Amino acid sequence: SRGGVPSGGAGLRLARRDTDVVDRGDFGPPGGRHPELHNEVRGTGRDIVAEADARSTFIARQLSALAVIAVLLAFTGLYGVSAHDAALRTREMAVRSALGSTPASLVWHIVRRSLEAVVLGLALGGPLAIGLWKVTALTAGLRVDITWSAVATTTALFVTATLLGSLPVGLRVARIDAARLLATDT
Repeated sequence: SRGGVPSGGAGLRLARRDTDVVDRGDFGPPGGRHPELHNEVRGTGRDIVAEADARSTFIARQLSALAVIAVLLAFTGLYGVSAHDAALRTREMAVRSALGSTPASLVWHIVRRSLEAVVLGLALGGPLAIGLWKVTALTAGLRVDITWSAVATTTALFVTATLLGSLPVGLRVARIDAARLLATDT
């Protein structure tokens, strides 16, 4: 060992300055160097951090785009399920209207049924998703931080998508002409 540098240490990494990292491969075996080892400047610390930051930003943008697509798909799916449910129950809604239900109560009935399905899905799927996320992260050796604000934001997004998906259906059901629909008994 000379001056703190071990002799014969293959592939020793030295720091020349605070921000420079150099892979020094010339400390190979006596009489020659390993062919796979070579002197290479990896870049400054700022370059390494900037590259890692750019990669993280790119991944975050991709995940955000996928999240937006997932919410749009959820909205579309909830609209479709609500519309199908309302179409199957058109006569029931006409009878409710004929018996004195207000348009607002018909809208609330449709929205409430959709909210019940989403709340059930969140209650069952939420813990499963969090558990799967933790298992996957632990398997990959990552630290998992799940905040209540993230859970609340996800819940709010799904409730909002449910309201936006089922409200137009409820408003369409509220415009049912009960007398005409019930007069055409098929």
